[in-house]
Amino acid sequence: MNRILSVLLFSLIHIGLIAQCEIQITNSNNCIGVTNNAFIHLLNSDSNNSGSITWSISPTSGVDAGVLNGTNNQQYYCTFAEAGVYTVIMSASDCVETTLEFEVFPLTPIETNVLEAYTLCNGNLSVNFDILNPENFNDYQWSNINVGNNNVEYSSEASFNVVFNDYENFTFIVSTTDLNQCVNVEEFDFAINEGPSLEEIQISTTNSATECVEPGTDYSINLSVSSDFQIDSYSPTNLNINTSETDINEEFQIPISIQYNSGCTLTDTFVYTHNINQQPLFTTDFDEVLCNGETITLLNSSLHLNESTEDYFSWSGIPSANIISESANEITFSYTEDGDYDWTLNYSDGNCTTEYTDSYTVDVDYIEPEFSFNNTNFCTSPAEVILTNTTNSGNNTYTYNWTLSNPNSSVNSNDESPEFSLSDIGTWDLNLSILSNSSCTFNYEEFDVLSLAGEPSFTTDFDGILCNGESIT
Repeated sequence: MNRILSVLLFSLIHIGLIAQCEIQITNSNNCIGVTNNAFIHLLNSDSNNSGSITWSISPTSGVDAGVLNGTNNQQYYCTFAEAGVYTVIMSASDCVETTLEFEVFPLTPIETNVLEAYTLCNGNLSVNFDILNPENFNDYQWSNINVGNNNVEYSSEASFNVVFNDYENFTFIVSTTDLNQCVNVEEFDFAINEGPSLEEIQISTTNSATECVEPGTDYSINLSVSSDFQIDSYSPTNLNINTSETDINEEFQIPISIQYNSGCTLTDTFVYTHNINQQPLFTTDFDEVLCNGETITLLNSSLHLNESTEDYFSWSGIPSANIISESANEITFSYTEDGDYDWTLNYSDGNCTTEYTDSYTVDVDYIEPEFSFNNTNFCTSPAEVILTNTTNSGNNTYTYNWTLSNPNSSVNSNDESPEFSLSDIGTWDLNLSILSNSSCTFNYEEFDVLSLAGEPSFTTDFDGILCNGESIT
């Protein structure tokens, strides 16, 4: 390979006495390579007395030089193992001594960041291959011998980016031309190894996702990350969980950064859920007394009651025969007997099971009036009416207001069993109002409960004389 030579050729000429002989360079390479030495091939073509030609070179360290066989002293060949400036001297009997300077350059090393192995990160890897001393070269060329299934392009830049998608062995070739026009070529063998991916990462916690936690409580979960590849660190390693006051379950999206020894960093999201042990609640406006026509209604006031949770609620403690209507939102029922009763609202969603029970005393005060008259049809006026009250007041005290009335008059009494004196002829109606010490009231009305006939009587306009055509009425 021909190289640009720094050649200084000079001759001592005895004008008119001896002819000038030239040293011709037929081939040369003044760059010491990795696998080759620099060399120079010289020729003297002007001397007519080849037997008198002599060659010499200095310095001689690292130089292997000599006349080529069969060239009759006219060709001289040198190889150089060391860099430096060398002087070749040639003389002949019919030529002036001629010298030639030949500079040998060391091969400029290629410094790169190429490693022996790389590891894929989540199925791919972007690598910048760099020549670290680009200022020492005029040009450079990246190429490859094998690329497998990976998309690798050639580049004539100092930096060369490659995106790898599969694990395989590769060989890159880097060729450079330095400032002395010396060409260096190096091969780099490296491996792309299989690496971690999001699919193979396992993230877990020491806390069960089905564990029921109390509303509004704070607790910490410890995160554990496992992989088929060596993990250097991950963050966070634990997390403080703030529990909702109203929800029955919560979902937390926890980003976790995982650093591997290979330099790969992956970010995965761990979904953590927990169930909240919300206490069911109910309210009622029941005042502990059950009057005529009244019922008891319990209203589900649980904070977590909604369309998606209503099937998780149920009522208990109330005999089915007493229930008038029932749903997750409310239950309506009644009792026929006094007593102390426990009413319970249950909640169970398959994860959390809890209940709320409240106790009530029920005073059943159904007023059912019972009474009778000494007679209901009276023939004389005034009529003496005696009302006998047999109403059962149980544990309560009743206050009565009795009223007998007709279109012309009325009489009333607050006695428990009153007596009336009636003089108006005709039918009489009864109106009864009862007030219990439990605040229950009852109103009763009955028409024509009594009738008063009295003695018969008549009137006439007859004047005692009956004339022709008259009659008596």
